Amino acid sequence: MEKKLTIVWTNAARKDLAAIDKRYQQHIRRRIEFLGDISAPPLDLMKLARPANHYRLRVGDYRVIFTRGDEDNDTCFIVAVRRRTTTTYSLHEEPGVYEYTIYKR
Repeated sequence: MEKKLTIVWTNAARKDLAAIDKRYQQHIRRRIEFLGDISAPPLDLMKLARPANHYRLRVGDYRVIFTRGDEDNDTCFIVAVRRRTTTTYSLHEEPGVYEYTIYKR
């Protein structure tokens, strides 16, 4: 039996998504649901050079930056949702680690 991927949104990513037009928000949410589904259509994913272990998912003109952050690789942390411009990845070129707050119940 295959495990389902858990999606965790950072506060910054939630704010980024809220600033986008509603119709694009729905499209982005649907694509993110496919991240953990092997039977889903292929996604446009690419590993980023920096920081390590970060990826981007292309959804139209938008880029979703995420990382797989736990030992079991069954949790995906959405870090940012940005419109593709010449500076889209500039924030992610700086060396460093994103901090995540996870609330476990």
